[in-house]
Amino acid sequence: MFRSLRCAFLAMTPLLAFLPAAVSAAPDARWHELAATPVGRLSLDAASIRGTGALKTFRYRIDHNAEQKNAGTGKAYRSTVIDATVDCVRRTMAKDTLRAYSENAGGGKLVDQVAMNEAPAVITGQSSNDMLMRAVCNASPSGAAPGAAPGAAPVRR
Repeated sequence: MFRSLRCAFLAMTPLLAFLPAAVSAAPDARWHELAATPVGRLSLDAASIRGTGALKTFRYRIDHNAEQKNAGTGKAYRSTVIDATVDCVRRTMAKDTLRAYSENAGGGKLVDQVAMNEAPAVITGQSSNDMLMRAVCNASPSGAAPGAAPGAAPVRR
């Protein structure tokens, strides 16, 4: 599961770097789409952002346009939801837990759940992790959507 999902995520990372970090509401108002490519979509759960100071925990989702298969188990999935921790000062990110679902938007059957417990890795510029870090670290304490203009309406929780 690790290898298959990581490969899919890494393959998507360069594609996401070339898109603007436009924030648009996903079907569930708490999810904000950060990027979309022919491969899939990257979204942030704005309501999941927690922490004070440099360390923030949050949840993000990758919705794949085509069904993915775990090379090790053969299990099919279309969406992954990942809990992660970012250090806004050190510019590092660690993935904590990954859940794979049979349908997009984290829907359908829970196919697999993996405790990744990664060590923090340096975030490279112009990557999907960089998009996530900027959105999480710049999130307004008032609940405004990441990347929203000052004075924007708060996110509904």
